Amino acid sequence: MAIIANKTFLNQVTIDIGSDTYTSAFRDPALVPTTPEVSVVDASGTSYPFVGKSTYVFTGTLYQDWTTTGLAKSWFTGEGTQATIKFKLPGVQGVFTATVVLKAVQIGGTTNGVAEASVSLPVVGTPTYSAS
Repeated sequence: MAIIANKTFLNQVTIDIGSDTYTSAFRDPALVPTTPEVSVVDASGTSYPFVGKSTYVFTGTLYQDWTTTGLAKSWFTGEGTQATIKFKLPGVQGVFTATVVLKAVQIGGTTNGVAEASVSLPVVGTPTYSAS
């Protein structure tokens, strides 16, 4: 039986977009795969599963910041362009890098609350992994 050597706590993840770090601009960041699946049953009644290649989206909750350097404003004005996101896990667990297509985020939200926006950015291709 394998022993889990390291338990990752996502409160230690670093998010880089381009050359800037935006870790404090997000909560609940994730690279989420969607894998197409289909099963075919032949004439004998045997079922054969087929699995396609996964596509990914970068998801999370963005704290709306509409200042000059804020992500919400940047994504609003840069909608449709591509950006590189680095998802750095704590310690020596590695880095996932993905190219995403920017989308405009929600403007406003809950009265008398933190202005947040759920984001779901499509990833171009597949994220890559490196040890550092």
